[in-house]
Amino acid sequence: MKHVGSPAVLAALVFAITGADAPAPAPASRFTTPQAGAGSTLYAQNCAKCHGAALTGGSAPDLFGRAFTASSLSMGALNQAVTQSMPLDDPGSLTAAQYAAIIAYLLAANCYPAGATPFPADGNIPDRAEKVATQGGATSPCSLREVEKP
Repeated sequence: MKHVGSPAVLAALVFAITGADAPAPAPASRFTTPQAGAGSTLYAQNCAKCHGAALTGGSAPDLFGRAFTASSLSMGALNQAVTQSMPLDDPGSLTAAQYAAIIAYLLAANCYPAGATPFPADGNIPDRAEKVATQGGATSPCSLREVEKP
């Protein structure tokens, strides 16, 4: 029997043959740790009053866990909702860089890995259709210290 290649290639072939959806690839790095740290401060100042200090809701929806991921928001929709509608009492009042930092913090809290590329402030988001998810099955928000781990 001829060697097909890596297990990922084999899995992709099986999914293609059976017509099943291929598993989603691991999320790419979408922000830097310093950007998420700045976003943490901005979140506390502009978002926590409604979404809760621990991102677990209040007068507004949870931004972590099942309630957040059940929304099935894509990265593009998340960016659009944050930049065009938030904060609810003063939409559009932050700079593009501030909004990008807040989104970086939300991704960090949902256990996405930090990397070398900042979340884009220009709205040019790679994989805009990728669904936002809590990565790694975490049951509570990840801290920035946890995000820094390889």
